[in-house]
Amino acid sequence: MSGLTLGKSDAVAYGAGGGHPVTIPKGEPFAGRTSGGGTRGEVYGTSEYGSGYPGLSAGSVSDRNLPFVFWPVVWRSRGYGAPYLYSPEYGTPWNTSRPGGPLAELVLASSTSNNTFYVISDNSTVASLIAALSRNCTAGTGAALSQAPSPFNATASEPQPEQAVQYFRASSVVLLLDGYNDTSALGNGHGRDRERDRGGAARLGEHDASDVLERYHW
Repeated sequence: MSGLTLGKSDAVAYGAGGGHPVTIPKGEPFAGRTSGGGTRGEVYGTSEYGSGYPGLSAGSVSDRNLPFVFWPVVWRSRGYGAPYLYSPEYGTPWNTSRPGGPLAELVLASSTSNNTFYVISDNSTVASLIAALSRNCTAGTGAALSQAPSPFNATASEPQPEQAVQYFRASSVVLLLDGYNDTSALGNGHGRDRERDRGGAARLGEHDASDVLERYHW
């Protein structure tokens, strides 16, 4: 696994997680914060950015520990939506220091419901999810699934925060639905913690992709 991982070389899908968090040493990005320690049961967030942090409310990713090692997804530059959506401390989407590599996306298009879903996360996580979804969801269904991760550069033509259905793993993974438009996501977050919208995820239905995302441990 690439990026700044404090010596960790890989991450295990479907694992239990846990362990002792490590304090990031002086001279490293985010020195003094802790990294690791999050468990599988703690990966689930809501549709609000900043969710999925164990014991913390949504609405911010700034100055937070890294309970799952991975850094949160970053959106495009300030001026679109509320300030809470933008935290320059994590750099650009193409930051190669990001654990797991630069941000990437996958696309899953349903052949029966005319819905298109996206997942955005680091490159390693997206590659692993493509393999998991291919094994568990798309065989024999005719669903169109990305064959490899595509770079996510957070431009205006790419998925936007108001399309988010659910965040996972300290907001370092996000599931989005094309055409979904929750404009409240562009408002002033800070602990709003809206109820998770499972409607969008449920519409994956016949491919059981939502189930794979629920069971997958990033």
